[in-house]
Amino acid sequence: MNEVLTLTECRDASGFGELWTFSESRANVGEATRGTTVGTLTTVPDELLYAGAIHPELRIVVAFEVRFERVEGGHAAVVHELEEFGLGETRSDALEDLRKTLRELYLSLEQDESRLSGDLLSIWARLKSHVARIRR
Repeated sequence: MNEVLTLTECRDASGFGELWTFSESRANVGEATRGTTVGTLTTVPDELLYAGAIHPELRIVVAFEVRFERVEGGHAAVVHELEEFGLGETRSDALEDLRKTLRELYLSLEQDESRLSGDLLSIWARLKSHVARIRR
């Protein structure tokens, strides 16, 4: 990757107000300045590190490397490490669909962990290296 931007969704103290920030570093998500805008993202780059909220009880602790690809009818936001993607007419729509996909993947693998095959256990391990449950 030539240039990778970190895109982080910060929440205010109530947990509901949203503020999107980004930086040009690969800094740990926990090191991001909460509630401080470090720039304005006017276009979505071809590649980025995604660490947005996927569920109220889940937190991304290591950002996902997302690559955008053109597909028939729009765009795909792809996490090659997990072989997962989101689709949409725009890159933003594709990223939103990917967010939902990651949430559903985490919740379903967590629920069925004791019955997972070797391949799914490998995906589950990689997913857990990026996402942590903060409460249940």
